[in-house]
Amino acid sequence: MDSQLYTQLLIDEINGDGAIKVGPYRYYLLKREGSIILLPRLDSKYMSHLNTIRELIKKYPTMEDIKILSSNYSFENLYKLLIERINDELNEITGVTFEEDREQLAKLIFWELTGLARIAPFLYPTFIEEIYCDGPNTQIYIRHEDLGIIDTDILITKPELNALINHIEMHKGTNIDLLKGNIESEIRTRDFHSRIIIDLNPLTYKGPYIIIRNLKSKKLSIIDLIKNQTITRDAAAFLILALWFRRNITIAGEVYSGKTTLLNALDHCIPPNYRRVYIEDALESKDMRRTGYKQAFYRAESYSKLMDKRRQLIFTLHRSPDTLILGEILTNDDIETFFYALACGLRGLQTIHAQNIESLINRWIYQAKINTKLLSEIDLIVVMKRDITGKRYVEGIYEVNVNGDEVNYIPIFKRIGGELKKIVDLDQTDLINKISQEIDLDTINKLYSAIITTLSNENISTIETELKHIYNWLRGGAMINEYTNPI
Repeated sequence: MDSQLYTQLLIDEINGDGAIKVGPYRYYLLKREGSIILLPRLDSKYMSHLNTIRELIKKYPTMEDIKILSSNYSFENLYKLLIERINDELNEITGVTFEEDREQLAKLIFWELTGLARIAPFLYPTFIEEIYCDGPNTQIYIRHEDLGIIDTDILITKPELNALINHIEMHKGTNIDLLKGNIESEIRTRDFHSRIIIDLNPLTYKGPYIIIRNLKSKKLSIIDLIKNQTITRDAAAFLILALWFRRNITIAGEVYSGKTTLLNALDHCIPPNYRRVYIEDALESKDMRRTGYKQAFYRAESYSKLMDKRRQLIFTLHRSPDTLILGEILTNDDIETFFYALACGLRGLQTIHAQNIESLINRWIYQAKINTKLLSEIDLIVVMKRDITGKRYVEGIYEVNVNGDEVNYIPIFKRIGGELKKIVDLDQTDLINKISQEIDLDTINKLYSAIITTLSNENISTIETELKHIYNWLRGGAMINEYTNPI
């Protein structure tokens, strides 16, 4: 094949200083005409090998490669097999001396031969949260972790979009539904994990449109969120305390307000011995099983499509979760199932779209037709916001008070004048009253203070160890009145 795809990725007039290097690429953030633009480029050290790249493109995949892949095809297997094969061949070529260089060149060759060379640079960096393409011959733009949506100078052609569609159809084992006009899939390799949504005719005008979400983007810890002022130590400690006593936390907010980021950060603070069951559209939660955490992951699509509400509840109860983590509650059916789960005693973490606390409660009562009495099962609601600059933060932490048909929300923490402040004494909250039925108030206060002190430590690994120590003291000492290692 004739290779012209790298034309836009070649180093041009850009100054080489200040670039972010990931794999075989460098990324430049520049100001042009008052706006920030991202310029992905080939690392200049690989420029001298472009002829080698183009020669090897003609050789792969071989018939042997196709035979191997035909019995067990996936994008991950294609990526792994071809990069390993090309890497081995590069080992025999003089001039490519370092193992790291061979690895990166093999990646460049892989993307050229798959026809995705100008999409590939956006799949690797963790600072890219989402990638957007609004049709052929349009420029890719991205959502940056700090800067929000910014442009790039990479234009995608129709053949490249078709190549991506073909690979996704092969990976999923099905063609795009011509009636629905879209397909969704995940591709995972050792280097990246992405969820891809492709919309085209008859669903779209002038498509196809593509959204690629980076599921391997940088996961922020609770300490990161405290440092960047998403949440305060006091508020974070309050949420951690709630999770330790298996209370339910619903995280609400608009699109890209940081709901999943907060959920993942809190998830990491749940004690390792708690059995966690996850039900997610895409696996966005961190797999921590190798470090002693008890986790079971289920696909939300299969969970909802293959079972009615009653079977969903029985299914989940029979999986014996200490904490149930629902990646996202979307439909009225999801909401109804969620409240039934709460009524059955299931507790955990979940996210839901809402503009504010008022719109969330109205949606539950008037749109989803949830009986107001069931709202008393809600322990805490955290509302996230995103301002015009893209900064994400906790707007408030609320309790729901139900009195007959009247539903009120009570702010415990509320952002006032740009600062998240404690509004009521925690001893006066329903949450602490519920916990005090399991353990005395003095111990609760000691535990809360100890968590706050621990969150003042900026060493994340140390914090995890200290939180485990505090919880183990609680479980092995305070819960049975044996204060062998008091706080």
